Amino acid sequence: MATKQGGKAKDLRILGPISEAAGILAGKGALQDSSASVRLAAVWGLYHLAGQESINGLLSMVLDEDEEVRRRAVTCIGWPIRF
Repeated sequence: MATKQGGKAKDLRILGPISEAAGILAGKGALQDSSASVRLAAVWGLYHLAGQESINGLLSMVLDEDEEVRRRAVTCIGWPIRF
């Protein structure tokens, strides 16, 4: 099962080059995944793909059950958007 979950996280990282809009939609859906590693990848991917549009999704992840997901969400919110 861990391999499948790791695969989901990898898939989220490569979605950006395929289609930005599709990547954003997939990232938003992945924020609700049962796997913390998938949610972690989704936070990172959403930040990179959506810029300012990602703020609402990132804010919701500040309350995630996993400490690393919460930490990454706060980090992404605090970083300046590079566009």
